[in-house]
Amino acid sequence: MKEKQEVVTNRGEDKLQNVSQAAELLGISTHTIYAWVCQRKIPYVKIGRRVMFRPQDIEAWIEGHRVPPAPPMLPLSAR
Repeated sequence: MKEKQEVVTNRGEDKLQNVSQAAELLGISTHTIYAWVCQRKIPYVKIGRRVMFRPQDIEAWIEGHRVPPAPPMLPLSAR
């Protein structure tokens, strides 16, 4: 019985987000989300006519676009 409860709990983490929720998460407009969907720049799921987003896909997409920091620069006198 306990195993079933864990499965149900895990499903809550996989709940799909709509365009407004994804836009809020990313801090951009819904217009930009729709543009990125049309350009296939962001992963999404189509359910009928609705565009939805899996939170884990959005997180992976964000990590894939992460730019690492530059190494520290040497002072001009050390060059």
